Amino acid sequence: MEPGQEPSAAPSPTATPGPSQPQLQLDPAISALYERVDTEDFATRRARIDKQETQSYGPVRGLDRPAATPYAAPSTSAAETETFSQSFFVQEVDTTVLPSGWTMDSDGFFQLQDSPMDFWEIKAGCLIRHHLRPRRQLFQINQNLDVPIDPALLDPVRITVIKTPSGLIETVNDSGMEARSYATPWVGCSIFQISGRARRELCMYSNLPAKKVAKEVKIKADRQKKKVDKGGVSERYLTLEEKLQFQEAKQKELRSFFENQVWEFDSTQNADPARAMTARMLLKWSKNDDGTPRAKARLIVRGYTDVDALQGALETASPTTTNLSRSYLLSLSTILGWKLWTSDIATAFLQGLPQERKLWVKLPAECVQLLGAAEDCRMLLVKPVYGQLDAPRRWYLEAVRRLKSLGLRQHLLDPCTAPS
Repeated sequence: MEPGQEPSAAPSPTATPGPSQPQLQLDPAISALYERVDTEDFATRRARIDKQETQSYGPVRGLDRPAATPYAAPSTSAAETETFSQSFFVQEVDTTVLPSGWTMDSDGFFQLQDSPMDFWEIKAGCLIRHHLRPRRQLFQINQNLDVPIDPALLDPVRITVIKTPSGLIETVNDSGMEARSYATPWVGCSIFQISGRARRELCMYSNLPAKKVAKEVKIKADRQKKKVDKGGVSERYLTLEEKLQFQEAKQKELRSFFENQVWEFDSTQNADPARAMTARMLLKWSKNDDGTPRAKARLIVRGYTDVDALQGALETASPTTTNLSRSYLLSLSTILGWKLWTSDIATAFLQGLPQERKLWVKLPAECVQLLGAAEDCRMLLVKPVYGQLDAPRRWYLEAVRRLKSLGLRQHLLDPCTAPS
């Protein structure tokens, strides 16, 4: 009976070949490959499967003896022990036939190069070549062998978006046959329009003119340039040495959070989603005392998503000294001959007054990897952090508390000034 209490259909009788139906005769060696083996034991079956899944598709630096399988019985012979502990090595491989971006090291292992590689993209009926490596000439599509679409299916138009090291962004429209050269290296992309017939054959229903795609790329580059002008850094355009510098800066930033006891490890099971804020790592170039560039990383939470701030129940006022108090201090120092000095508190917001609310932070994926934490990790905030809307106020309250503990008192007219 079927699950619906209905009788199953009767099995259809097996058709027997009649005299008019010719039977297919296979070669005995081939038919033996399809014969069912019911008498093989587990070891034989395991060996057969291992042999199927470890087929060699290239020259192998192996020994003449068969390699041991993970299920083979342990042996004390030196030869079999060496075979069991060996990795899969490849030798005598022509490195020129490897895919773009791959190479072979001296130990015989395939390695992916660290330098950025150019790549193709098909978007909105256009074929785009992204140039991550600096070049001095316009891209000639007929001179490349890795084109994913036949150049004959492209319209005779080429739009190149050029970004120079000085920050200049230029768009060049031509027929694609001109071999123009530039004095300074540039990066960017070359956009080719796929013909209408080819788009119909490839079922490309999304279609934008190449000029509009180039305009979108230029707008995106302009926005990225503004971020860089403000001090931001895009890791996509950094060299390997610069990436290592920012990697150390990220580790230093995370280390400061633990040194100041800002947070504690927690999980999504205990964290309230409404009180969990996301964060991002902001990168910028700073300067050392000798003027040399220094990589700096800052972990900032998106404080505008704070549920208490959205409900208008968060006090964020943080006073600063008035111009009158500043002028009063300068005049008094001149009259009495005092020597003034100023200082900067490192990681000031991380030393603010401890939290009085329950807040969690969802770390970026790169920070989770640096900490070696689980994907469902959430950080329970114990102290304020950068980007938190009430972090300036909590630092002000902590500074007032410490100054009062030294015997100072606030001026009645200016809470950021101590009377003489």
